[in-house]
Amino acid sequence: MICLILCKTSHNFQMILPFLLTALYPLPERVPVSQPYGLVRHGRTHKGIDLIAPIGTPVKATIEGTVIIAATYGKNGSYGKTVIIENKSQRVLMAHMSEIKVRPGDRVRPDTIVGNVGVTGNTTGSHLHYEKFLKLDGDWVRVDPGL
Repeated sequence: MICLILCKTSHNFQMILPFLLTALYPLPERVPVSQPYGLVRHGRTHKGIDLIAPIGTPVKATIEGTVIIAATYGKNGSYGKTVIIENKSQRVLMAHMSEIKVRPGDRVRPDTIVGNVGVTGNTTGSHLHYEKFLKLDGDWVRVDPGL
C-alpha cells in the first residue's frame, strides 16, 4: 500500500512524501476487524485497529527492530500487556495480550512471536489492538496500520 504523508521540511515548507507501508500481519491468519482505525466512539478517535482473535493466538512482530516496552502500559494500564517495537523509521504497538514473550532490548524480526492475544487492560473481549507509527522530522506520527 502506498500512502501520501504531509510533512514539514527544514525550510518550513510542506511536501507530500509517499511511503510504502508493508502490511505484514500480526496474527497467523486474517481475522475480522472489530474497531477500525480512526473510528470516533464516545467522543474519542480510535488510535489503532482491533483484530478479533481467541485468547492465546500468537502475536507476531511486523517490523524488524528493538523491543522498547514489554509490560502493562497506558494510563492506569488501559492497554494491558503491551509490546512496542521500533526501528529508525517505524514503531508498532500491540496491546491487550495475555502473555508477553519478549523483553525490552530484545531484537526481533518480522514474524517473531512476541506474545499471545488476550483481554488485559480496558477491553470488552479477546482481541489484539495494533497501532503503527512513522518517524517524520524526528517525531513519531501515528498512521493507519493498513491491515
